[in-house]
Amino acid sequence: MTTYIVGDIHGAAQTFEDLLSKISYNSKKDELFLVGDLVNNGPDSAQVVRLAKELNAKVTLGNHDLHMLAVAFGAAKPRKKDTFQDLLHAQDADALIDWLRHQHMFLQHDSFWMAHAGIHPSWDLATTLEISHAIEEALQSKNPASFFEHMYGNDPIAWSSNLSREEQLRFGINSMTRMRALHTPAHTLEFKYKATLDTMPETLQPWFVPAHNRTQQPSLFFGHWSALGLHTHEPTRTICLDSGCTWGKQLTAYNPHTHTYEQVDTRKGEAASH
Repeated sequence: MTTYIVGDIHGAAQTFEDLLSKISYNSKKDELFLVGDLVNNGPDSAQVVRLAKELNAKVTLGNHDLHMLAVAFGAAKPRKKDTFQDLLHAQDADALIDWLRHQHMFLQHDSFWMAHAGIHPSWDLATTLEISHAIEEALQSKNPASFFEHMYGNDPIAWSSNLSREEQLRFGINSMTRMRALHTPAHTLEFKYKATLDTMPETLQPWFVPAHNRTQQPSLFFGHWSALGLHTHEPTRTICLDSGCTWGKQLTAYNPHTHTYEQVDTRKGEAASH
């Protein structure tokens, strides 16, 4: 059995199929993990989710996935640049949406961890599991729309056990699906910076640098930060797999046991048009 972890796909279904072909993926004996943002930007969100469902992939939900779900449940309006309407209008839309909302916010595998954007450095494993499970329960409830209505917003920017439950879950969503940089030294969330490490101001640092809670823990895989690209931060082996598929670059599959990866170029017409 071979395990593969794949970066942000963003509706690029043909590119995803190219990558599966290149790694000779066999769903009967291999494991497939997706770091999230399966939908939006590209032209075929429905087929990406359909393939992931058929292959029994395990997914950590990204910000684009959560936004699509919020729109599907009537808790948010589509944005002008959204391209996931094909999924919302697909004949199997209900099945695809239901499968997606039963995926993970954080995933703890025997040999690695996974979250779409990352884990806030103030969290230990117990806090990570508790908040991620609470979000997952809300997503899978009979009335997820009420949860989505309170999902959006940048506050709070700092973690505290004294936050209200609604604030804790919003901080959890923002950390696990939107986080890139943190303000120093307080490690508060910064939402505007999306560029490379080389151009990062001294007042900011990548979320994975203050990793005092993770020095003895498994590799952590994430996506979301396309400008960072395929990147490994030592000594914690915190690995970004968003290699810019949505911007016409590559889609990456990583084998966490051999520490090797395969890539394919984004198919023409599947990159974001904005």
